[in-house]
Amino acid sequence: MSKKHIDSKRDDIINAAVTLFSQKGIDGTNVKEIGKLVGVTDAALYKHFPSKTALAEQVYIHYLEQYTKVIDYFANMSIPFNEKLAFLIQELMKMIAEDRFGFLLLGQNHDCLSEVLRNRRQPAMALVDLIQAGVHNHEIPNQDPYLSATLFIGAFLRLPILMDNMILPQQLEQTTLQIQVRIAGLLGSK
Repeated sequence: MSKKHIDSKRDDIINAAVTLFSQKGIDGTNVKEIGKLVGVTDAALYKHFPSKTALAEQVYIHYLEQYTKVIDYFANMSIPFNEKLAFLIQELMKMIAEDRFGFLLLGQNHDCLSEVLRNRRQPAMALVDLIQAGVHNHEIPNQDPYLSATLFIGAFLRLPILMDNMILPQQLEQTTLQIQVRIAGLLGSK
């Protein structure tokens, strides 16, 4: 079996796990369901991941790193805070449209997430840094950056849930500007 095929199967397993974990929770999903969705036996799945927890950790790591990199990317741009914020929100909205399951998954509280977070930079801390820089540069008012980052993240974690429950439209492009205005208002950005 070629490495490309093995990597492809591994990616298929991760994608199936993301879908099921985000819909049913980690504890509500069993290895057989993941294997069935991918078309492999649970024994084949265990060749790629030693346990369901190890698979869940890998999925969390993927999303944590992805979202943290995006926030850090915009935070490090040499543009005014309000533009960083607008670009960040636009990118997060694209990410929700392309893969809402990651946001749904990170909105869950699971023991393995605590372990994964222990040794990694996370999106919340990247947002805290962005907000603190905005305050330091007098671009936004003084505020508790941890509270502001929590509210920011909470808003984005709820969007896919509200989409799935048909409270918000499935396509959020038309609401991106409203979301930008509201988040900017929350942070005191103009």
